[in-house]
Amino acid sequence: MEGLGAKQVERFFEMGILKNIADIYHLPYERIAQLEGFGEKSVQNMQAAVAASKQKSLENLLYALGIRQVGRGTAVALAAALQSDIAELQEWSVEQLRQLPDFGPVVAQSVYDYFHNENNLLLLQQLRDAGVNMQKTTTDAAADSASTAFAGNTFLFTGTLSQCTRSEAEKMVLAHGGKIAGSVNKNLNYLVVGSEAGSKLEKARTISSIRIINEQEFLELMAL
Repeated sequence: MEGLGAKQVERFFEMGILKNIADIYHLPYERIAQLEGFGEKSVQNMQAAVAASKQKSLENLLYALGIRQVGRGTAVALAAALQSDIAELQEWSVEQLRQLPDFGPVVAQSVYDYFHNENNLLLLQQLRDAGVNMQKTTTDAAADSASTAFAGNTFLFTGTLSQCTRSEAEKMVLAHGGKIAGSVNKNLNYLVVGSEAGSKLEKARTISSIRIINEQEFLELMAL
């Protein structure tokens, strides 16, 4: 959130302003405005960013909760599997979670444990009461109507993309049945290279099976 980075969170925690995630939605802005380093404009930006975060997609919430083993791609898949509300996960068994793409026993157990922990459920209720979106949105539903054009293919991104964000690009991959890789290795199929690409590109060049493409080529692939 704009104006609420790691340093600000740490400072607010030390002051007792923040104790958990839900406290973000009850910040005492008038008090913050009196603190050194906070001007009227910065506090206004912070307040606007906090308000806007309430309407983020369900997949963003699932990722932001910091559930162990749940990365961006896992959060997207989890949100897409729900019918409408995050509360459904309280009823899911480990076996049901194991049926989702790439949900191994460790990931499934971690998600199950999170949604069967009383403290976590209390936090979720506090977030809901604060007006944070808990419902599946059109964005989350994108994977429901996904094609399988790239099923079994893994993608990895390096450098800065100019026509879309990294998150948007990853959603495209997942929506076409592909997977997001965590590193460059022989199992990687596509490395998408943006500007100022680094060591991932150099390593990929040593593995002949990896197809290295630029952002425009990637977007053309996704349009197939």
